Amino acid sequence: MQIIPEFIESVAFLCSRDKADRNVPAGTAFFVEIDDDTGLRGSPWTYLVTSAHSFDFIETAEVDVRINTLPRISAELGYEDRATRKGDWFIHDSADVAAIMSPADPTRHRFQRIPVDTFINRNYRFDVSRFAGRGNQAMERIMTDNFPQGIAVETGHDLFFPGLFVQSAGRNANLPIVRFGNIARMPGDELLTLESDIRRMQIRGYLAESHSWGGHSGSPVFWHYTYNVNIPIEVQPYQSPLSIPAGRVPRRRADVMIGVGWAQGLLGLVSGHYDIPTSARDSNRKRTDFQLGINAGIAIVTPAENIRELLMRSDVVDDRHRRAAEIEEPAAVADFARPPRQTKQKTRAGIEIPIPSRDQFFEDLTKATRKRGKK
Repeated sequence: MQIIPEFIESVAFLCSRDKADRNVPAGTAFFVEIDDDTGLRGSPWTYLVTSAHSFDFIETAEVDVRINTLPRISAELGYEDRATRKGDWFIHDSADVAAIMSPADPTRHRFQRIPVDTFINRNYRFDVSRFAGRGNQAMERIMTDNFPQGIAVETGHDLFFPGLFVQSAGRNANLPIVRFGNIARMPGDELLTLESDIRRMQIRGYLAESHSWGGHSGSPVFWHYTYNVNIPIEVQPYQSPLSIPAGRVPRRRADVMIGVGWAQGLLGLVSGHYDIPTSARDSNRKRTDFQLGINAGIAIVTPAENIRELLMRSDVVDDRHRRAAEIEEPAAVADFARPPRQTKQKTRAGIEIPIPSRDQFFEDLTKATRKRGKK
C-alpha cells in the first residue's frame, strides 16, 4: 500500500529527560480534529492524543512535545519542543488514552489532523455516512452505494502505524517510521492486561500481528481496506455512418467498468506488545536466573472509540465551552489615566539623553534668555 505524507505528518514525539537534562524522544502522540460543539467557535478543535501509560515513564511534571516546524520558521532546526503539564492532560477512566488541547501553532508548526469522522465506530465499522459530503464526494457516493451499512472491520485486514523509532528519531527534525501488520483478533469480552512500571490495568482492545517496540506507544493505528467497485458506463459501439438511417439515433450499449477503491480509517492507538519469556544461558549452555523478553510480534491496539469517549466526556466538553467563551468575550481594557512618563532617547553610542518636559523646556529657555540679556 502507498502511505501519503498526511498520515506521517499527523504524529509528534513525546520527550523525556536524560541524565544530562536533555530532551530525548521517548513516545508518540498524534493530532485529532473534532467539530465545534459549543456553537461559539465555528471552527474545529485540535487535540493531541497519546497512550495514558506513556506518562508512567516520564518522571518530570512537564511533558515536552516535539513538533516539526514550517521551513520558513526554522529551516536549520526543523522542530520545536512545546511544554505541557501532566496535570493538564485528560485521562480516560478505563482505557489507555490521554488527550490535551493541541500545543501546536498552525502558523509555526507542520502537522496534520485526523478527523474524528474517520474513526472506526463502536460497532467496528467504517461509517461513510459520517462524512456528510465533506470528503471526496464522488468516492463518498460510490462507497455509500457499495457499503450502505458501512465497511465491517474484520480479522486479517491490513494495518499501518507511523511512530517513533527511538534508535533514529531524527537529528534535525522528527522522522517517524511506518510499521505494517494485520488484525489478529477483534476486541471481545476478555480484557487484556497492560503493565507499566507503576500501573497495571485491564483494557479491551484489538490484537495486531505487528512488531511494536518502545517508542511506538501512542502511535495512531490506521486500518486499510481495498475493495472492487462496479461503475456503470455507456459505450458507443462503432457503426459506419452509412449504416445509420437518416433521423435515427445510434444505439448505445450499457457496460460496467470494474475499478479498485480503498478506504482508510483510524482503528486506534498502540498500547503495548506481548513478550515471550525465556531464560538466558551461560557459556556452558546452562540456564541462568536472568530472564529475557522476546517480542512476540503481537501488539495491543486500544480502539479509536475510546478516544472519542474521552473527547466527549463531560469535563472535556466543559473545557471546550470555557475556552470558546473566553474567545467570544475578550477581556476589557481598564481605563486609568496614568501620569506622563519622561521618555529617553538613545544615541548611537548608547548614552541616554533625557528629553525635558514642555514646562521644563520653557523654563530653561527663559533662564537662558535672561542670562544673555544681563550680558
